[in-house]
Amino acid sequence: MATTPPARRPRTPSRLVVAVPGAPDPEALAEVAAEVAADTGLPPHAIRAAAVAELPRLANGKPDHAALARLHPEPAPEPVSLGDALARHYARVLGREVGPQDSFVSLGGDSLSYVELSLLLERRLGALPPDWQRRSVADLALLDPARRRRFARIDTTIPLRALAIVMIVGSHSNLWTLVGGAHVLLAVTGTNFARFHLTDEDSRQRLRRVGRAAARIAVPSILWIGLVSLVAGTYPLRTVLLLNDLLGGRGWSEPAWHFWFVEVVLMLAVGAGLLTSVPRVMALERRHRFGLAAGLTALALVPRWWATWSSYDGDVIHSSLFVGWLFLGGWAAAVARTTPQRLLAAGLLLLGTWDLTGDLQRDLTIAGGLLVLVGLPTVPWPRVLVGITGTLASASLLIYLTHWQVYPHLENRWPLGGLLASLAVGVLAWRLAEPAPRPGRTPAPPPLSLRSRPPHPTGSPMKKQAPPHRPGPRGPHPGRPAPRGVRR
Repeated sequence: MATTPPARRPRTPSRLVVAVPGAPDPEALAEVAAEVAADTGLPPHAIRAAAVAELPRLANGKPDHAALARLHPEPAPEPVSLGDALARHYARVLGREVGPQDSFVSLGGDSLSYVELSLLLERRLGALPPDWQRRSVADLALLDPARRRRFARIDTTIPLRALAIVMIVGSHSNLWTLVGGAHVLLAVTGTNFARFHLTDEDSRQRLRRVGRAAARIAVPSILWIGLVSLVAGTYPLRTVLLLNDLLGGRGWSEPAWHFWFVEVVLMLAVGAGLLTSVPRVMALERRHRFGLAAGLTALALVPRWWATWSSYDGDVIHSSLFVGWLFLGGWAAAVARTTPQRLLAAGLLLLGTWDLTGDLQRDLTIAGGLLVLVGLPTVPWPRVLVGITGTLASASLLIYLTHWQVYPHLENRWPLGGLLASLAVGVLAWRLAEPAPRPGRTPAPPPLSLRSRPPHPTGSPMKKQAPPHRPGPRGPHPGRPAPRGVRR
């Protein structure tokens, strides 16, 4: 006898519920939904964003996914236009009101905000045009967002900054001996100076722009070093005021020289800003962008090679007089537009690197980083690593400032812990120091996503969406430089 199989219950369409804690406005909810759609590849109609006072949690503190699955999100608000979404990103990172004709450069963006904003834009638009920082928000909104791939194409300076700071702190922590990262960062700084500060404006505007950028480096540096000196009496006054390179002795001494990198960057950036603000020099720079940068690089190589040929017995690799060519060579690399120009920029940088430190491995590390900077404007980077890479690159200054007070407590017992703790403290300091967004531009808090169906009568929870001591081999202690220097 035949039996009739039971009728199946109609399949209800699945959706992704995104719980957003706090009190986000409808625009923020729409933006969160659009971001999640970009991240997951789901169609916008399959995503619902729900505002909750706070995330429901179980007794053990974990999110209560059953409660989240029972949420009844309101119908999706009108999608935020791409231009409005991009403007919100600009406002969040730069802490300023943003209009459609504003650009990163016109809003006063600098290397400290460049990393975070460029990665946010890449996440939304895909590979960015090389001159995106000079394009208006409205121009960028006309681009066709590319399909997300496993590898993002990001600006080369971002992974260089992240890798360099990890190399520096890991070497100081006795985890490894990978030195040379700070010298690559000097060239990266020169590249960013040319990008963000040599804009088509008058000399007063350029001076104000350079002054703001210098203040963003100098103020937190002086505050931190001054606080440490006040509490522990560690640093002399000339170090607190970032004047050790000018007023200190010509030989390395610790801890006075700990912040040599910050001093050199400030001195070179301010000096280059003052020079290029002179009207005649500004006119020359606009007519011969690469020629001026290459000429200054060649000129700066003179004291560097004089020190080698004369057997100068002072510190060479940490003084602005002898390493300024790295900053200027990065500037030349940024404005090189033809293959011969790139080859000349690379040649000048390699000439300066030859036998710079007396350590072949270190010289090769510096040379490799410089060649990557000159030859590869962008690099493919695993998308899963983009977030952590961008965070480390953005926080690199604060990591460098604070790690001197962190890693010494762990370098002999647990070098890896010294590295991880230094990175964590620096990232936390960077987060605390971020500019606050203006009222009305506050981004929504981080959402929690849950793939679910409309609540089942039994209220059963639905399935959760998966979220996408070793000393150096030779030579002195990494934190104790030899006469020619082995400090990063």
